Amino acid sequence: MQYVFAMATVLSWSASKALLLLVFGATLSFGQESHVPSEPPTQPPTGSRISGRLLERGTRAPIAQANVFVLPLKLKAQTDLEGRFTIEGLNIDEPFTWVVNVAGYEKLEQNDRLVESDKDRVLLLEKNTYSVYETTIYDQAQKRDDRTRSTKAKELVQMPGSFGDPIKAIQNLPGVNRPVGISSQVAIEGSAPADTRYLLGGHEIPLIFHFGGFTSVVFPEVLDSVEFLAAGYGPEYSRALGGQIGATLRSPRRDRTYGLAFVDLFQAGALVEGPLGSKGGYFIGLRQSYIGEVLKAAASASGQMSDFNLTLSPSYADQIAVIEHNPTPRHFLRITGLRSGDKLQFLLDAPVGRPASGRGTFYSERTFYRLLPEFNYKFSEELKWRSSLALGNDYIRLDIYDDYLGISQNVLSTRGELEWAVSEPFTSYIGFDNRYVWADVGFRFPNASLGSASSTTASLQANESVQSSEIGLYWRNRWAPVGSRWTFFPNLRLDYFTRTREVIPEPRLAVRFAVLPGLSLRAAYGLYAQTPQAQQLSSTFGNTSLVAPRAQHYTAGFEKDFRGGRSEGLLWICDFWYRNFDKLIASSQDYVERSGELVPERYNNREKGHAVGLSTSLRLTGKPWSGQISYTLSQSRRSRPEVGDFRFEFDQTHILNAIVGVELGRNWSLSSRVRYTTGNAFTPIGGALFDSDDDIFRPVQGVLNGDRYSGFFSWDVRLDKKWVFDTWILSFYLDIQNLTNKKNTEALNYSFDYSQREEISFLPILPTLGLKGEF
Repeated sequence: MQYVFAMATVLSWSASKALLLLVFGATLSFGQESHVPSEPPTQPPTGSRISGRLLERGTRAPIAQANVFVLPLKLKAQTDLEGRFTIEGLNIDEPFTWVVNVAGYEKLEQNDRLVESDKDRVLLLEKNTYSVYETTIYDQAQKRDDRTRSTKAKELVQMPGSFGDPIKAIQNLPGVNRPVGISSQVAIEGSAPADTRYLLGGHEIPLIFHFGGFTSVVFPEVLDSVEFLAAGYGPEYSRALGGQIGATLRSPRRDRTYGLAFVDLFQAGALVEGPLGSKGGYFIGLRQSYIGEVLKAAASASGQMSDFNLTLSPSYADQIAVIEHNPTPRHFLRITGLRSGDKLQFLLDAPVGRPASGRGTFYSERTFYRLLPEFNYKFSEELKWRSSLALGNDYIRLDIYDDYLGISQNVLSTRGELEWAVSEPFTSYIGFDNRYVWADVGFRFPNASLGSASSTTASLQANESVQSSEIGLYWRNRWAPVGSRWTFFPNLRLDYFTRTREVIPEPRLAVRFAVLPGLSLRAAYGLYAQTPQAQQLSSTFGNTSLVAPRAQHYTAGFEKDFRGGRSEGLLWICDFWYRNFDKLIASSQDYVERSGELVPERYNNREKGHAVGLSTSLRLTGKPWSGQISYTLSQSRRSRPEVGDFRFEFDQTHILNAIVGVELGRNWSLSSRVRYTTGNAFTPIGGALFDSDDDIFRPVQGVLNGDRYSGFFSWDVRLDKKWVFDTWILSFYLDIQNLTNKKNTEALNYSFDYSQREEISFLPILPTLGLKGEF
């Protein structure tokens, strides 16, 4: 299959608008005479003028539009956008005092004296607090629809249990299910983890978290915002029955070179950024973990190595680089490079006191990279063009005993969007996206797992190359009639999947009604489809007749803002959602006739399901206390003709997250999170039968997903302290995950004859001490 893609560029705009620059000036004079002198004033004596910059202490960030006073001389100046100011009228050797009082900063009173050889001054203001613990959700005017929750990344770096990573705050939102602890995926509102898509700059990446969910794959300090798209999300994105999580990068700082480095018990990293020429900037960051080495050392020192026999340990590394350039105010160019690598395996190579064969083997590796060029052009304030491209590779390797799955796929994706503010109440977006994949898939698993009734062959092994293309067109509209409290979002998307040979129209509609100031009601509906996975469509060990699974989303809710325009106060969000799933893919042991031959079906589209839930959250912002509590009550079911209705594997009745943070004074802060979820469902094994033909024990399955693991519980605590120096900041943090050391069961390990089983738990209590320096 050959794929050709062409993108058309938009020609130059025929008319341009001129900018009118308004210059304001003001002078202050003090004295007893009020008349205008008849003679021009003499020039001030040499040394009577002095310039300087007003900067934030520690970060050296410029403080703009601030008043700088000189007392008792009653002189004043205002800083420009770069924090620069000039004072005139000083006398040589005359003492004076700088006085600067800016909201959010400690008042500066600094004695000084002017001499003949004086140079420019640098005045440093210290913030009242450098602790940042709050969650800010963009208001409706900043969001395209009500199902997008955009959170500023810099305001989440001290979330307890987050290792300072803002994307992990997604795990605290209502409706987010918890998969197994070793998973790096996110399950949204009763959907499967595989039904969630992860985006960087609008392009899909295979995962957003490293194994174990410790940190995201993107260096936290380069993030601008994190978007969470749940039931009823808009038409810009698709191919996800569950939802989307998107990361948006900020622009590099261009006023000077910045840097940071950190080290803690489990990982280390560094970042540098700064200007690139007069109209550009860059940043480069990298991280490396060493969790397994630390846990081995701790176990060896305590003499309790056997406690770690069944502990799975992740290791990861990532690198990111960005080059940005703005040749004119209308043009925006950016190139992003990202690489991420993860490995997951048993902490100990062999169980203590037993051979490795008694436990089995497990190894998982996932690596990917992306190169993302972006180009945006602003024709006018009403018409804007955005386009981007992503090229990369995804590699997956999974080894379980003697079986394995290996996938290496090359990815090329493109996006383009034209935004047109037709009038004040009406804005329209027209766009496209395309994702082209060519992959090599290797597979070896027991025949039984592939739907074979024969037991004479222990396993099936095959390799195959596949290609696919996913093309989407969308039209989004936002209409807010003048004088009306209604806002309408009539949207439409059209998807074409080459592997399943389907064209699927997907209407997506939403509406919002402003009942009162601060109180709004909203509702949304959408149809969604996603392509089967590459191995499921394989002609060798899949089913080429599969079609794309579908889901219909229905959601309604309200948002009440009690803050009344203030930055502090209470925000209450509540949503009801219902998802109807159809044509889901399920494994099959049936045989079907193809080309006159009876072959294993292996997969089919005969599974259906639904998920229903009520999610609510209360968020309090203030000083010194901040907090958030979210709760989800839900049910997720599936059905197949051969087994009937059953509980979904990731059905979690109760999901509770409670977070509280307090500023302790002088850059000390303390935060804590309590998290509880109902345990995931699993199918119990009631015994085993010996197969003499293959000389193995075959398990006797119980009721499908008829049992649950015990509920998951974790109490996380984080303590932060910052020491602010003139030109840099030193931070100390103590982050403790699973403070109670609860052994949450994540999986079961059975003996060879299934007569005994052991519980596999994720990592135990994780205290993390770390230091970070910023300059």
